[in-house]
Amino acid sequence: MANPRDTLKLLREIEKTYPCTFIRGNKENYWIHHRKNSEEEWKTGTTTTGMLAYNFAQLSDEDIDFFEAMPISKEMRYGNLPVFTICHGSPLVVNQSLRPDYEYIDDVVEKFTTQMVICGHFHIQTSYERKGKLVINPGAIGVPLHSAGKAQFLILSDENMQWKTEFVTVPYDVDKTLEDMDKEELFQ
Repeated sequence: MANPRDTLKLLREIEKTYPCTFIRGNKENYWIHHRKNSEEEWKTGTTTTGMLAYNFAQLSDEDIDFFEAMPISKEMRYGNLPVFTICHGSPLVVNQSLRPDYEYIDDVVEKFTTQMVICGHFHIQTSYERKGKLVINPGAIGVPLHSAGKAQFLILSDENMQWKTEFVTVPYDVDKTLEDMDKEELFQ
């Protein structure tokens, strides 16, 4: 993503106006680790490490402190509705994928403390039930997979004191995003 400073500024502005919960993901963990081990160099030649290095160069210590303070999961409570957990990977490990086709899923979901977990990490809109637990991935805004380049998210609403989930997929200005990335020389 181009201009991570602008994104962080926007998040901090939103947080001043609306209640927000931020959850740490694997990228934040990489930047935290890199700050602690700055003698380690990013491997060059891949898109992922190039993006990590670019973003790290844009981040301040205050930003990384912000990431470090984020939990990897959190139980969310809203009135009398069922409690659910949000996380990036799994409630147990920040980069553990909860894709339904992984062999370890049954063992992992048994450890969940809530009946519903909303996760990220694998960037594909997904909803499945395993061992009586509902696992939902809302997709992704920035790097959605299997979405024809459209941004994805999830809306939760109350329906008869139960959570109703609605997947949303919307187009966004891909050309503008590519233009911003080009201006930042991210294709070099």
